[in-house]
Amino acid sequence: MKPMMKPATVLTGSVMAVVGFAAGLAVALHPMTVQAQSPTPMEQWSQVLEELDLTPDQQTQLAQIRENTRSELEALLTPDQREQFRTTLQNGSSFRSAVRSMNLSEDQRTQLRSIFQSTQEQVTAILTEEQRQQVRELIRSRMQQQQ
Repeated sequence: MKPMMKPATVLTGSVMAVVGFAAGLAVALHPMTVQAQSPTPMEQWSQVLEELDLTPDQQTQLAQIRENTRSELEALLTPDQREQFRTTLQNGSSFRSAVRSMNLSEDQRTQLRSIFQSTQEQVTAILTEEQRQQVRELIRSRMQQQQ
């Protein structure tokens, strides 16, 4: 029987996954900087990671995870979907709107969830418990600032 996870751990893991997934999608589909009023998911994730004092090994592992995620996303999405995503972001729409604008099929959504979960697990695995706690605190702080 699997041990029960604390709700806060599950929530934090989910939030980390969302940020990580969004960052991966942003990197994969939007290589140029987006001129928006609020930071993009990639910028938010980069800010969090900068505050973690990652070891060189962790930085290398994260770069590999990011590259693998980018490759998977590029293989999953059509050129038209990638272009639609870029265009929507460039027009100042939110990241969420840009994702919606791609009109993903049910199969693509399922595959995205799988990529999303894998990325979450990989990122979580390379962080120390102290770093995971720091991420939870940083996310809580940013969520409070946005309210």
